[in-house]
Amino acid sequence: MVAFLISRESRSMIPQLSYASTSTELSDKSRFEYFSRVVPPDNFQAQAIVEVVRALDWKYVSTVAVEGDYGEKTCTNP
Repeated sequence: MVAFLISRESRSMIPQLSYASTSTELSDKSRFEYFSRVVPPDNFQAQAIVEVVRALDWKYVSTVAVEGDYGEKTCTNP
């Protein structure tokens, strides 16, 4: 995670702007004070999926996710 390395190691207060980083961990301003993104975090995508499921009144839904922060957190966070 580049943002983590820059924030923790250099402490140089360099603003970072990402076009692809969607991890919710990067929303923690106490850790990533100078990080911003132009895409929404993963939890927004998960909320949109829930809204579609409810709107279509689906009774059964399965998820498939990869191991690690990206896949697991999207499927387990409320």
